[in-house]
Amino acid sequence: MSGPVADPEKDPIIEAVPVKRPTVSDAPHRLHPLSWMFTLVSRLKVLVVPAVLVLVMRRGGLDASNWINDPLLWAPLLGGSGVGLASIWQYLTYRYGIGEDALVVRSGLLERSLRVIPFARIHNVGIEQTLLHRIFRVAKVRLESAGSERPEAEMEVLAIDDALALEALIRRRAGTVQKVAPATDVGSDQEVPPAGGDLGAQAGPATNVLFALSLKETLLLGLLSHRGFVAVGAAFGALASLPGDLFTRLITPAALRLSEQLAVNWVVLVLSALQALGIGYLAVKVLSVIVTLVQDFRFRLSEEERRLTTEKGLLSIIRASVSRRRIQSWTQRSTLFMRMMGRSTLSIDIASRQAGEEARHSVSTLIPLASPQTCASLVDHLLPGAGFSSLVFSSIPLGAWWRRAIGGLAFAMLVAGILLGFAIAGRLSFTWALLALLLLPWSLFRAYREAQEASWALTSQLVVIRSGWPTRIVRVAELDKLQALSINRSILDRRFGTATVHLDTAGAAPGTGLQLRYLPVDKAMTLHRHLAAELSRRPLRW
Repeated sequence: MSGPVADPEKDPIIEAVPVKRPTVSDAPHRLHPLSWMFTLVSRLKVLVVPAVLVLVMRRGGLDASNWINDPLLWAPLLGGSGVGLASIWQYLTYRYGIGEDALVVRSGLLERSLRVIPFARIHNVGIEQTLLHRIFRVAKVRLESAGSERPEAEMEVLAIDDALALEALIRRRAGTVQKVAPATDVGSDQEVPPAGGDLGAQAGPATNVLFALSLKETLLLGLLSHRGFVAVGAAFGALASLPGDLFTRLITPAALRLSEQLAVNWVVLVLSALQALGIGYLAVKVLSVIVTLVQDFRFRLSEEERRLTTEKGLLSIIRASVSRRRIQSWTQRSTLFMRMMGRSTLSIDIASRQAGEEARHSVSTLIPLASPQTCASLVDHLLPGAGFSSLVFSSIPLGAWWRRAIGGLAFAMLVAGILLGFAIAGRLSFTWALLALLLLPWSLFRAYREAQEASWALTSQLVVIRSGWPTRIVRVAELDKLQALSINRSILDRRFGTATVHLDTAGAAPGTGLQLRYLPVDKAMTLHRHLAAELSRRPLRW
């Protein structure tokens, strides 16, 4: 039986350190007086791109002498004024209050809205500080719940001390609710962060830092990641959307020079292309390092009571936290280049359906880059007694590797057939169709290596699945978190005697479940029966 949870307000270790305690009264609260300005800036950013496109597409330019008849002059002024009034209106009508077991948010005047958010429902209090926020010592607060696609409430903005005080109060009262919760909800979320002016400098006396990403590892993460390709793709998309024939005029000279070189000497063309690709790849990697520095600078994972908190960012500092009991599964991933450097990453899936921009403010990555031993040690620390580092894996029979190759072979033959059709029509050289046939041996080799890597382990607490090549993936889930269990057999599986076992965790997003692919059907049925018996006698924890 676990001992009583220590009261942070009476902890002698905490009392020995002179720390200013953030407090929040139960009276109704307004947002920060500058809240309307930040709301206005965020809304105007959405209107900047359409306004620029309209100005670029206009051919006659602006006529300042006849501004009444030119909507491009007065329409933006009217639109900006309307957005400004709406921002001030939101500030004047927005209130939030603290109840015994819920947060109450009131907004609107003509159309009033009252939202009651139980503390037990809030699983993450996200705090974000952009460079502008840090200048004015304010922060944006997001209250997120499990299974919701959008935050339960967004407060833009609060003073940084008020934001941290609200975070501490919600966690304290949520911890009080958890103490009287059923025994299946293990642990308390109670914690009290200190006050301060900059999120990057917050480190409470009860905080246990589990992992910190050094500057050297941040640079290595940038080199090993492909974030620069995303930025380059977005840039090409923006260029392709330019009005008129501007994009065509930009690429036509390069295309003409390419065709001239191809007609003169194809060897020179190939060497030039390889040189250009090398320079471009180097530039993309430099861009990846810059993006990584901006996003993951000073990444830190800390533990406060039974909550995990991450902080990261150079210009914008994002702080997010999650209760350990909300973690549904764990993923350790290592690409080919990561394995060459002895590195891997560790991420988690939580009971949340947020995606896109909203997911950026939730905890998803626990270790951006570290040795596999560091990742395994963290899992052992967060899952005590599970024995993750000492697992004994069972391999999937290697004889079924050809079942994995069927999809790759079909794709390679489809591509080769399409290119061959273009070659017969005289629109393409037969060489390209023959080169496409090289995908056939690659598909066979990859399927064989994937079959060698595939294995699984099952203990009294965990189910672990290893898969993938050249990117190796280890998926971990607690048996108490499994919600759905199924066996799938396609036409090919029924023909060749294989089956795939699917394991889904509670509250996880679609497509994030664990899959044990292409097991012999008798072993798949045996594993399914064993897991079904375990799930039937275990209470679901999520």
